[in-house]
Amino acid sequence: MALLMVVGMNPSVCANESVEGTGDTAVLFTEGVYEGEELEAIAETLGCDMVTEDGYVLQSISVLLVVDDSETEAVADQPTPMALGDYVDGVTKAGSNIYFPDFPITSDWYDGPLTKLSLTFSETVSAKYSCSASVSADVISAGVAFDVTESVTKSTTWERPAVSSTQKINIRVYGIYDKYTFTAKNIWGDVKGTGIAYKPMGLYVAQTTYVK
Repeated sequence: MALLMVVGMNPSVCANESVEGTGDTAVLFTEGVYEGEELEAIAETLGCDMVTEDGYVLQSISVLLVVDDSETEAVADQPTPMALGDYVDGVTKAGSNIYFPDFPITSDWYDGPLTKLSLTFSETVSAKYSCSASVSADVISAGVAFDVTESVTKSTTWERPAVSSTQKINIRVYGIYDKYTFTAKNIWGDVKGTGIAYKPMGLYVAQTTYVK
């Protein structure tokens, strides 16, 4: 088996910085093979070309999800902590299975002809967060009930199909997140700012097949 290893997303976003490259789009396309009328819509969502520069035309897109559904419980309505300093309040789950189409973790091309092959993916997805005020990661983690600097590694085996000499495929892997919004307050309960935290949940794998 071929093992595809990649570097995870950067977990070191500062609390008072914007989360860059978050094309914050909910996953609209579930597992399956997409062709015909649905093809253009999913290609636009994932940022895939309908026709490559060397003249290959998009034929189909296969989607695989690797998500830990057991960890998707909302943390909204958490009791306000007894704070001795800054704290996070009003945590709300804004959506589940959020991915970032602008930044696939990896994108690999395979030119035909190729035989059928099982590919093992082992990818690391790192948490991301931002806040309009200067608040420490520890404070945000306590409020949203997960470590905003954590990383998770997900593995799966997927079968790459046989590819003819007139075809080629592109395999893209995206990180999937649960998204939470929150309000940062000071020790007196005054609002300091608002923020967003993304909890890493798994992988969104898209295999695009092109033909010439």
